[in-house]
Amino acid sequence: MDEEPTKSWFYPAIQDVLDVKQFFIENFELPLEIIDTIIDRAEYWPHTTSILIPAPGQQRPIHVNAGDERENRLMVRTPPIGFVTTDIWQTTSNANIPPSTDVGPEHDGSDRYSWSLNAPLKPYIDSEISEEDKAVTEDVFRKWEENSLPRGEFPCRKIVFTIKSSDQGWGGSAADRGTYNGSFTWFDIGKERVIASRDDLETHEEQSNTFSSGFTFPIACSVRTIIPEVDISPRDDSTDAPSSPFEFHLLPGDYVLQKNQTATRLEKEHIITWSATDNIDGESAEGTLLERTEGRGKASMDGKYVRNLKVGDVITVWAKSRFGGWSNHVYDIKVEVYWAV
Repeated sequence: MDEEPTKSWFYPAIQDVLDVKQFFIENFELPLEIIDTIIDRAEYWPHTTSILIPAPGQQRPIHVNAGDERENRLMVRTPPIGFVTTDIWQTTSNANIPPSTDVGPEHDGSDRYSWSLNAPLKPYIDSEISEEDKAVTEDVFRKWEENSLPRGEFPCRKIVFTIKSSDQGWGGSAADRGTYNGSFTWFDIGKERVIASRDDLETHEEQSNTFSSGFTFPIACSVRTIIPEVDISPRDDSTDAPSSPFEFHLLPGDYVLQKNQTATRLEKEHIITWSATDNIDGESAEGTLLERTEGRGKASMDGKYVRNLKVGDVITVWAKSRFGGWSNHVYDIKVEVYWAV
């Protein structure tokens, strides 16, 4: 008996979506609003993919240990909404160095853009961004939109997170073991925003002044952090307080992406889908069930995060651990971001 062929999903590119739209227009003369509704119901959207990779010489899993300055660690960064990638983005996370994101061919400034993505360096404060950088950023976003053709101001429709992880395999209350109760290792979502600027550095003097990005001068893209929250209070340099400008909550909050099962050494794969159409109230019975049985924040599926993403926004995933002895063992993370054309 012949084996059935392995089925695989078809993931449309931007042109595939345009072709389907044109088919409906030519053959059924449907209004564009109805065509867009059909496309959305079918979830026929292009997407980008981002993954976590270990640093050279580092073994899986990556340990995020509680009690040190790296108990809040950025693990994955996605391409900005509206930017069409030529390859999968890879973020390297290592206990001894800041996380860095390898964007493949896009990393070469002589080809498209140069990027500075080694950890979130600064919070996003609008008043600290120069008017020149704001103007360049707007021009860059318009160039991106010419290629990605995002529909509307908030084009993101769905994010799929695939996380394989575990905790240290012991500790906590015996009653909590194997459940999500009493778990102090988890994952949170962050958000960054791209800032573009002229990159008239000496390293570019010998390069052509014509770039495929569409500009006559090189563009440098960096990111500023919106989430986690920024601590804007004055700092006392005479103390030994952490230098991080970000506020990290002590315990898992209502918007936790995913907790690990408590005191369970065997890694578990969680697939979490956030959609723009989600509307679960965190105070509802559904929200409570989400928290207790799925290990997610009770308000994490209200849909607001996805609905508010716009061109230039970057999604980040952070691994967290709290209290002595607790350790988040991270094997794999993949983030797929879908947007409407």
